[in-house]
Amino acid sequence: MKNSIRTAFLLTVLIAAMLTGTAFSENLIENGDFESKGADNLPAGWKVNKSRGTEAEVVLDKEEKRSGNQSLRISVEPPGGRVFVYLDKDLSEPLTPGTPHEATFWVKTEDIDYNQYRQAPAVRMNYRPQRIKPGGVIDLIAKTKGVTDWIKFKIQTPPALKNSRHIHFDILMTRGTLWIDGIEVRAVQ
Repeated sequence: MKNSIRTAFLLTVLIAAMLTGTAFSENLIENGDFESKGADNLPAGWKVNKSRGTEAEVVLDKEEKRSGNQSLRISVEPPGGRVFVYLDKDLSEPLTPGTPHEATFWVKTEDIDYNQYRQAPAVRMNYRPQRIKPGGVIDLIAKTKGVTDWIKFKIQTPPALKNSRHIHFDILMTRGTLWIDGIEVRAVQ
């Protein structure tokens, strides 16, 4: 009797999962957990582009992390500026055009704000070399206001276009401090 109930329960869970119509593939990016260190205390496979005059620090942080041993911390001093941290395309597995993708990640912020050009910090996902419009964007000021702990976010993009081959994932920091951890990108089947 117990085995029958257990089997019925497992079948119910399996059918419910199938009926939701959403299945996910393997994680398409490497080092989204920032556990592998590259040069200058930066995560392996991630690049940094600072606009002229921007006083900023981009480092791996062992003190503030969501999981694992470290997170990525991006700090931009007032009056602000622009720092882009983005995934090297070589760390993105090839993708199948015509398939939508979803990213999940954890963020914690402190004193984030617009820069002097009224740009807001954001996390963005799109494709390369052919991008879609609009791509997936999270406005971090709007989504983290009043929250002092880690928040899980999700970005979903429309299907990749015919000439899209890799995921483009970047973080735009304008002012304040942002920690990010546990980035995963998966094809939605």
